[in-house]
Amino acid sequence: MDINFDQFRKFAKERLSQAAFNTETDSDKSSLFHTSLISAIQLMQWTLGCSNQSGDDFKLVAGFVDKYTPNAFADRYQGTHYIGMHSALFVAITEFAMFCFTQQDFFPDVGDPSQETSPVPWNDRVPGIWLIDHTKQGGRVDDEHSQRLTPRDNERYVMSLYLAFLMSRFVWLHELSHCFNGHVGYVHQHNLALRLYELPEELPAVQVTGKRQKLAVSDELKCLEFDADQSAFWGNCNIQIHSLENIEGIRALDENLRLRLTLFGAYAMTWLFEKFQEYLDTKDGHTHPAPMLRLHNLLHTASANVLSLHDDMPAIHDVVLKQFDTIGGRIPGMYGTANLSDIMKDGGISDELVRFFDRRNEQKIALQDFEFKQNKN
Repeated sequence: MDINFDQFRKFAKERLSQAAFNTETDSDKSSLFHTSLISAIQLMQWTLGCSNQSGDDFKLVAGFVDKYTPNAFADRYQGTHYIGMHSALFVAITEFAMFCFTQQDFFPDVGDPSQETSPVPWNDRVPGIWLIDHTKQGGRVDDEHSQRLTPRDNERYVMSLYLAFLMSRFVWLHELSHCFNGHVGYVHQHNLALRLYELPEELPAVQVTGKRQKLAVSDELKCLEFDADQSAFWGNCNIQIHSLENIEGIRALDENLRLRLTLFGAYAMTWLFEKFQEYLDTKDGHTHPAPMLRLHNLLHTASANVLSLHDDMPAIHDVVLKQFDTIGGRIPGMYGTANLSDIMKDGGISDELVRFFDRRNEQKIALQDFEFKQNKN
């Protein structure tokens, strides 16, 4: 499985009426995008040779769409699955990750944090959204902006890029899961949606009438999001635990640090999704769970599965949660340890998640016709 830019460009033009972003150009702008994309594609090699119950081989093409709204998607077109990330989403993730490492108390064992100035966000805007908004309004990033947005210590600067790669990988694996777990085929077969987006963007393929029908469709789509989040989270952690990392700099890091970055990045993405929804002025509607429910789902997955993978994981997890206090003290509205603890104890949130878990168990039976598996030879 390689980068097939011509095929992705054709798909983006014909299916989305959008332009694809070529990460294989020689410009400095494209190098970070290229690293994120090629790393994800290489890690998806295991899907080659897989098929579904109908005998359809799993074919996947991935790429970036040059669109300045923070989103990602999964689709199927002419027998091939496509996953894509809007360029703005990767830019937003990178800005957020860099801002985190400008804070002296964030991952203080990395580099020389005393060089950092712990700035506050520009105009109290969420890092990740400020740059999108500034650029859309015709602004340019000058030296003063860069000094506030970029870690000063070189090791911490590089580490911020590693965090961005791990956060974007969570998104890539989420979209892969929508395809491989049969979600895309399922929603197409049942005419539930045109494609699956990371954030609400498109109207469903059909207008569903009647309150009961709308609620049923809502639960269907939200369950798919929970499933994709769990698969992406589990996959991201397994890459580190089983030494499958393919970005050389990240692979060279201590396992403890790799796991901390991975866990923090996944949890932080749920918060960014919430802020992106606010920025895009979209509501959860009938397509996506509330971001707080998505976070609870990941915390539940960690508690039930990930923390038992090796002896150091519970301690690593506690350290990660405390990092949110550091960032929460600088970014308005960022959740901290107390919020995360309250989420785990909130009976209403737990009951809502259990309701979706029960619905997902029913849904899994129907998904068996669409999900892909490795062939038994």
